[in-house]
Amino acid sequence: MTSILTNTGDIAQPWARRHLQKVLKPGMKACILAMSDFDNVKDQADWEKDYGPGGTWHAAYEKPLQSYGIRDITWISPFRDTRTDMLRAFTTATCWYSPAALRICS
Repeated sequence: MTSILTNTGDIAQPWARRHLQKVLKPGMKACILAMSDFDNVKDQADWEKDYGPGGTWHAAYEKPLQSYGIRDITWISPFRDTRTDMLRAFTTATCWYSPAALRICS
């Protein structure tokens, strides 16, 4: 496993693309783990406002992955998903992305 830590979600910028295009490939299956530590996220409804479709951060994390040709993207919510759901999402993904860190699995 290759681990790449970033302090930004915009991994499509030239400074990041120059390195990540070597490991992020079209057709990969991504899993986004959005474990928010924002004070305003206390339940699933709050999580949806930030990370659900149309939420504040949804496109900000999906669009950079899509720029690498990754279209199959699953989101994990700590409020909605069971441990089994999370494990299934991780084990079926070929890369997983957390807003604070990007982890790529081969």
